[in-house]
Amino acid sequence: MNVKQALEHRKSVRAYAPRKVERSLIEEILRSAGKAPSGTNTQPWKAIVVTGEKKVQLQSRLEAAFRSGVRGKMDYLYY
Repeated sequence: MNVKQALEHRKSVRAYAPRKVERSLIEEILRSAGKAPSGTNTQPWKAIVVTGEKKVQLQSRLEAAFRSGVRGKMDYLYY
C-alpha cells in the first residue's frame, strides 16, 4: 500500500465491539506506533493501557467531564 492508497482507504471508527483485545496485539500496536513520526518531532506520547474495572472508571469520569462542559487543554504548543 502506498500513501495515496492509505489516504483513500482510511476510516474513522467511533464505536467498538465489546470484545477483549489480546495483550499481545496491544503491545504490537504500541511498538509499531512508537516508530511513527510526530509533528515537529516533539514525540509527546505516553501510553497507559487500562482494562477491567479501571477502564470502566476512566470511561465514566471522561464521559462525566465531557457532559459537564469541561474541555481539556493541550499539554504542549504544537507550533
